[in-house]
Amino acid sequence: MTELDALGKSNSQLVSCGSLLNQIAAKLNSGKSVEMSVIARAVDTYQETVKPHLVIVNQMMLSNSKRWAIVEVSNDDD
Repeated sequence: MTELDALGKSNSQLVSCGSLLNQIAAKLNSGKSVEMSVIARAVDTYQETVKPHLVIVNQMMLSNSKRWAIVEVSNDDD
């Protein structure tokens, strides 16, 4: 998977997360009684949507840190 593909997939997952959060907020703000099991399922769904995004971002960060590794230079004058 190229970095551009990974970013596209990650962005899509973030959009899904935003949609799920809006649904949760709408339920909570509806003024109607909401069972905690409904909220718990919505939060679980949200967490399952976030996990793949975190994996992609972590992989990209590791890939970039290896590519652009900063090498410490010792100062022998000290």
